[in-house]
Amino acid sequence: MFMSQHTIKFEFNERKATQAAAHLLSLAGGSMNYLRLLKLLYLAERESLRRYHRPICGDDYVAMKKGSVLSIVYNLIKEEGPSEDFWLT
Repeated sequence: MFMSQHTIKFEFNERKATQAAAHLLSLAGGSMNYLRLLKLLYLAERESLRRYHRPICGDDYVAMKKGSVLSIVYNLIKEEGPSEDFWLT
C-alpha cells in the first residue's frame, strides 16, 4: 500500500516568537548569547509540538552546522533584521 507523506505547515507568528524570546531572556537575567537563545527557542518549539500538538511560533526547522534552529527567527536575528517593532523594544 502506498502512503503519501504530508508535511504540516504552520503560519509563523512573529509576535509569539518575540514573546518566547523575551521570556527566555528574562529567565536568563536579561541577556544571552544569540546562539543559545536560538537553540532554546528551537527546543521549546519542538517540545510544544510534542506535548501540545501545536507550535509556539510556527517556524520551520533548519539544520545548521552547530545544530538545528528556527529558520525565520534565525534570519530575523542574523540576517534580515526585525520586520516588526516589537523585536526592538
